[in-house]
Amino acid sequence: MKTFFKLTLCLVLCLTMHTLNAQVGINTDGSIADNSAMLDVESTTKGMLIPRMTSAQRTAISSPAAGLLVYDTTTDGFWFYDAGWQSLTGSDEVLWEKSGAHIVNKNLATTKVGIGTSPSAKLDVAFNDVAMPSIRGVGGSNIAILGKSSDGAGISGESTNDFGIIGTSANNDGIYGYSSNNDGVYGQSSSGKGIRGLSITDDGVYGFSTDKYGVQGKSQNEHGVYGESNTESGVYGTSTAIAGTLYAAGVYGDSDDVIGVFGLSDDDVGVEGYSDKSYGVCGESHDKDGVYGNTSDSNRYAGYFNGDVYTTAMYQSSARKLKQDEQKLGDALTLIGKLQPKSYAYKTGNYRSLNLPKGRRYGFIADEVEQVLPQLVKAADTELFDLDKYERDRKAAEAAGKDANKVRKEVSEVLEFKAVNYTELIPILVAAVQEQQAEIADLKQLIHNLQND
Repeated sequence: MKTFFKLTLCLVLCLTMHTLNAQVGINTDGSIADNSAMLDVESTTKGMLIPRMTSAQRTAISSPAAGLLVYDTTTDGFWFYDAGWQSLTGSDEVLWEKSGAHIVNKNLATTKVGIGTSPSAKLDVAFNDVAMPSIRGVGGSNIAILGKSSDGAGISGESTNDFGIIGTSANNDGIYGYSSNNDGVYGQSSSGKGIRGLSITDDGVYGFSTDKYGVQGKSQNEHGVYGESNTESGVYGTSTAIAGTLYAAGVYGDSDDVIGVFGLSDDDVGVEGYSDKSYGVCGESHDKDGVYGNTSDSNRYAGYFNGDVYTTAMYQSSARKLKQDEQKLGDALTLIGKLQPKSYAYKTGNYRSLNLPKGRRYGFIADEVEQVLPQLVKAADTELFDLDKYERDRKAAEAAGKDANKVRKEVSEVLEFKAVNYTELIPILVAAVQEQQAEIADLKQLIHNLQND
């Protein structure tokens, strides 16, 4: 009997040893282990616990094997060994974590993120594929890319062969920047546009700064700042820096070889400048025109000003190579005699937005000049704005904590009138004086002859 028991025990031990050297399945339904697993644990109601220990106990493990896995109760996370202990989920070590629908870098105070480059900023992206932008943001009905900084650039873009920053929007600003201590929007390019913004219904480029340029763009051989808009300003920038200081400009564009600031709009202002205490628009060039305006519509004007215009000198193209069909002007005295100089006052109260001159003025009535010299009279029209509503809307915007400078003037009516080219009256006056002098000379000669007779 004892011999039978010993034989039975030996058989059980042999079978047990064979099982331990084969695959092991632990479950409640009797299923065998998966062929790919040495240990297959299956349960729908319970989990598996691996060794749990403190950080001190973990690091005290002697000669840990590669792949050794433990749960650290000090860091509340899993650790594995691979030529050193590596954290899988520890709260103090992992940089990225899921927070609701977002992925968040928890340690940006000391960490920079570089994609394709060693980072020199919080997020630094470098990509040499000319067919693909380094960063692209699609915002749907909100901001595509938002950058904030208390002392530096919110968003900085640099390119050696294309746009430093390009923004497009179907329903808001193409590019919007705000800074309390630097440029609202800054872009630089050595071969393309420093900044380009495109918008369907708002400003192409909008920048605001309390201490520097609202918008600043630089380019060596393209536009410093380029903005397009179908219904708003191509480029719009504001600055509250002290007037007369270096950074008092709302929009500042610098280009070595082309246009500093270029604005294009299908339905509104290409470039708009506004200032309470300094220049609305200031243009300066060392080798080209400071400000250049052009229109191909003979019924419009390359430059239009509401208010007095001051200049230290003025020139008009008058080279013979530009002219044809030259004729000597005659009968100038007769023409001058038909003109009716008038003294008058403008209806400044009726047309506030035109900034018409005050007090008594001297000149001609366009309708009367047209009867004598029709080629000196040109039809014109201008938009009149409801300034009372504009002022109310600005106050309402300020009260609501919004940017009052973005309040637009609304057109109340389009005023049609006629304008006189006073400059071309000068040659007629000169000819009239010459004719008169000739008559005086003839009379003097006649008197002289009569006296000698």
